[in-house]
Amino acid sequence: MAKMYIMGKYTEKAFQGFLKDPTTDRKAAVEKLTNAAGGKMLSMDIVRGSYDFIVVAEMPSFETFAAVKLAVESSGAVKDLIALEAMDLTKAAKEEAIIAGQIADLRAKADKVDRQLLVDRAKADRDRAELLEKAILKYKEAIKFLS
Repeated sequence: MAKMYIMGKYTEKAFQGFLKDPTTDRKAAVEKLTNAAGGKMLSMDIVRGSYDFIVVAEMPSFETFAAVKLAVESSGAVKDLIALEAMDLTKAAKEEAIIAGQIADLRAKADKVDRQLLVDRAKADRDRAELLEKAILKYKEAIKFLS
């Protein structure tokens, strides 16, 4: 299960519902929906700021959250529903170390290929210079012969 911090904003439609019946248990409705999606609501708070509420829940997957988002936002009561998925930084750092090792191996191989290309290029340059020198000698010999 993925732990998620879900934030959203109520719409005018939701606020009209609150004013009509201020005793409605909003947390119970969210908990019921979360359970129906196979998740578990850990907490819910109404907050001040850019968002109206924050829910901490365990969800089977991000895709499950996305399905809940579609259902909830299509009701017209909530908008701008987002989820921040908790992550294990230690696990991420371990995976980074593996990836960094693989990158280092690839760089070492690329450096080896680059060094070999430089060696091959230097040899080709020497061979070309030698051939050019021989050609010049032949040319000079031909000029002497014709003179």
